[in-house]
Amino acid sequence: MNQLSVPTNDDRPWLHTAHKKNKNRSFQLGKSAIDSLVKEGKSVSLNSIHNKSKEFDPTGKGIHPNTIKTNELLFDYYKQHSHTYKKRQTNKRASQFSMTHDTDLRRISLIVILYSFVKNT
Repeated sequence: MNQLSVPTNDDRPWLHTAHKKNKNRSFQLGKSAIDSLVKEGKSVSLNSIHNKSKEFDPTGKGIHPNTIKTNELLFDYYKQHSHTYKKRQTNKRASQFSMTHDTDLRRISLIVILYSFVKNT
């Protein structure tokens, strides 16, 4: 039987070069877009970066919002400048605390109700 061998990335060194080139391109376009948005006083969000990056891209394609998340350097840069990201993180922490707090109050109320029921019987 013939077995097909699947090439690995190590068999294709040109692929590493292509990935690095695309990663650098994404970072440069994203950084330029973020800097421009900050300078203009506009909100820095994944979609606003996506739209603004088209203006800096010679091909006009820009970068996809998911590319911002998967490019570690660009995502770190985005987190530093995005008020919407910071607000979302703050809201997540606050909601986690309030959910735990509400749950504790419900448990305490249930215990009080059960205790008073058992006491009265």
